[in-house]
Amino acid sequence: MATRYSELKIFQKIQLLYEEGEKKYIAQDDLNAISNYEQALDQIQSLPKKDTDLELQYKINLRITDIYIRHGEWSQATKFRQHALYMANRMKNQVYIADCIDRQGDIKRMTGDESGALSDFRISLDMKLKSLDGDNLSIGDTYHKIGRAYFSQKEYNKALLMYQKALDIRIRKLGDDDLIVAQSYHNIGLAYSNLGMLDDAINMNKKSLEINLAKLDNDHYHVTTSYDFMGNLYKKKGAYKEALAVFRKSLEIRLQRLGSNDVSVASSYRNIGLLHRSAKQNNQAIRMLEKAIEILTFNYGENHRNIANIYNEVATCYSHLHQKDVAANIRRKADSIRKILSHSPQKNSHRVFQPLSHVSRQSE
Repeated sequence: MATRYSELKIFQKIQLLYEEGEKKYIAQDDLNAISNYEQALDQIQSLPKKDTDLELQYKINLRITDIYIRHGEWSQATKFRQHALYMANRMKNQVYIADCIDRQGDIKRMTGDESGALSDFRISLDMKLKSLDGDNLSIGDTYHKIGRAYFSQKEYNKALLMYQKALDIRIRKLGDDDLIVAQSYHNIGLAYSNLGMLDDAINMNKKSLEINLAKLDNDHYHVTTSYDFMGNLYKKKGAYKEALAVFRKSLEIRLQRLGSNDVSVASSYRNIGLLHRSAKQNNQAIRMLEKAIEILTFNYGENHRNIANIYNEVATCYSHLHQKDVAANIRRKADSIRKILSHSPQKNSHRVFQPLSHVSRQSE
């Protein structure tokens, strides 16, 4: 049986593992964060009373849930959410229970059940409003989640209203230079973009980018996705010179950080290629799109849906150049890939713990 001294040492080790996990989580070093968290849970199980420190067990299980949600591992996310909910119920903590309902809503939203997600978020919000001060950050988080659910349903005005409520709380509690505030600005920008309010969207994204540049390394993936979003906004406005400048910044960061064969580099080449196509610079567009295909083929082989999509984009460029036969041959190549995939569907190529530099921030 563990002595009081040895139990104290175990508690200290648990706390250290948890703190290390938190550092890794914030840095999005998710593989090592999971390792730290699970080691902490294992240490808790070695104690004579395994229900010791239910709150810490709850926090660890919820963090693990968030990591699996971030990586689209729904069964694992559901498993650890249930563990967290069990702890929350043991403590009879309504706010913690509401946070678990939020995660259930996240899983539903990201697996296509937007109405179910919205219902969960509303239940959570009602519970939090009854238990917390109206300016509590947790309430702001749930407003943000409701906004995302409306966004997924293409109800952009409603999404904007919820995002603004979340932003107001976050600024009051954290100031206007926090990374969570940057997230709010980004999502408000997305809503404005889909409402056709491009100048407002650009203004919001500039605010988000300014915070990210001040708080993060210049090569952080949030910075590159901000540049990508800005580039697409400028492209929509027809401001091709400005769009090209920010797309090139994103490409340069990815090449330096990830090397020339990362799939996010392919995404940058594709963005630049489609920009050239919009500017009627079809030869330059073809060169960029072919670079994207080369990288995706290196990573996934020849038969991947994204490769088929880019072949169609290349074909459109050749059509604009009045090279109809070349365009037709390339479209046949795209159709051939889709036919192969329809007979032998591939499993999701992005497994848990792959780098997330290429993932859209729309879901944040």
